[in-house]
Amino acid sequence: MEPVDTTLPGGGRIDLKFMNSTVLVTGAAGNLGRAVADAFAERGANLVLVDLRREKLEKSFGAENEYRLFAPTDLLDAAQVAATARRSPGWRRPAASAAATSAI
Repeated sequence: MEPVDTTLPGGGRIDLKFMNSTVLVTGAAGNLGRAVADAFAERGANLVLVDLRREKLEKSFGAENEYRLFAPTDLLDAAQVAATARRSPGWRRPAASAAATSAI
């Protein structure tokens, strides 16, 4: 993946590091969702990966680990969406492994 140009028109730069942040990606098992998840993972984010079926998430990402939480959710079901939202903000990798982002 090519580096993203984060230069602003006035010459400033945007910091695109997401270390110690949790990002929820919907449609994660699809092509676009996988690309979005990979981009955030490269920048140190913890990922909550949402798709309708757990099997699709496992096929796309392998197993869950301390950086990836699978959240099979039917986004048309308000109760499932609420449960995923409640579960997601508190999830993050253990502090001791925060520097080990290369394993993603």
